[in-house]
Amino acid sequence: MLAGAGLMMLIRRERTTRHRDARTLARMAGKGAARYGRRRFKQIAGRASSLLDHLPIEDIGESLGDQLAAAREAIDDVVADEVKDLRKAIRRQRRRLGV
Repeated sequence: MLAGAGLMMLIRRERTTRHRDARTLARMAGKGAARYGRRRFKQIAGRASSLLDHLPIEDIGESLGDQLAAAREAIDDVVADEVKDLRKAIRRQRRRLGV
């Protein structure tokens, strides 16, 4: 939508019969796009702040904390099992080599 507005600013004719160069038209399109972008940003920022007030941030934090703790425990278990298996493999290799 923003690009379309910029293109229309470049293509449309001026009210006077004088033609402006491409640089001036591009500058005008950029200013119009910036104004539109600022307006939309302010609208969205207002909506976002009101939505953040309704989010259960504490519950989300607790849930993420629980999930991270469970993931850490699972990783620790897997690593411990791998270390145990590697120790067994090293012992077998030592016996085989006679060391």
